[in-house]
Amino acid sequence: MSDAGSLSGRTVLVVEDEVLISLDLSLQLEDAGAAALIAESVAQGAQLLEERSDRIDAAILDMRLPDGDSTPLAEDLTRRRIPFLFHSGHTRPEDVAERFPDAPALSKPTPWTELEQHLDHLIRQQAI
Repeated sequence: MSDAGSLSGRTVLVVEDEVLISLDLSLQLEDAGAAALIAESVAQGAQLLEERSDRIDAAILDMRLPDGDSTPLAEDLTRRRIPFLFHSGHTRPEDVAERFPDAPALSKPTPWTELEQHLDHLIRQQAI
């Protein structure tokens, strides 16, 4: 469980098409006291954002999904002022830094403790 406790009571949108990774992230989030909303595609992620954006505190985005890359989701999250990070085997930080300077780009696999620290930081920064 998280020492910081900042994820407790939070809801994190996880957009990931690899079932084992999304399951692992969901379990890690639950252990940290957070709820996970899982989407396997850009379309599912967009639908969850439309329906539940008022309850989403942060997001983890895979870059390559079955129906395209997650750039439209990142743009929508930015418009809604919901912090997010990229967690992908296909994204380098320099590839997204110019377009999404506030979104960390982490390579898979990233240890949970590092992902949790980034989420904690993003949520805390959003509160300022």
